[in-house]
Amino acid sequence: MSVNNILRAAYAFLAVLWPTLTFAAASTFGATFEGVGVAAWVMVVVLSTVAGLTALLNRIGAQLQTEGEGARIPSLRLFVAANLFGSWLTGLFFFLLCEHFDVPDFLEAAVIIGASYIGARLIERTTETLVEQMLNRVFGAKKED
Repeated sequence: MSVNNILRAAYAFLAVLWPTLTFAAASTFGATFEGVGVAAWVMVVVLSTVAGLTALLNRIGAQLQTEGEGARIPSLRLFVAANLFGSWLTGLFFFLLCEHFDVPDFLEAAVIIGASYIGARLIERTTETLVEQMLNRVFGAKKED
């Protein structure tokens, strides 16, 4: 069986499965979102943002310690966006997970903060690796050890 046939079979399987999954997700998410107020959503965004900015400041501090006063982070806007995106994405995911399992509020806040920090660091390191690889391909630069 060729790769194209496998991909066609996978697409057909997903097309058949899609309506069932959509119905199941709508009924499950609807029940989860009914009890969640606006204040909870605002707290998720605030906690995730603080965790993402903490991860970013730790990254900048570490770079300043290793490279000295004149340290420069390439594509600072990209790293800020990556940190915030990673923290918001993981914070939202773990918030939904905690809401589903009825985790107590303070434990839920701690989980959101920890997961958001880890998510920001993960996305930031992935972004750094990808930017470095792109720069190496474009400019042929080698990383100095």
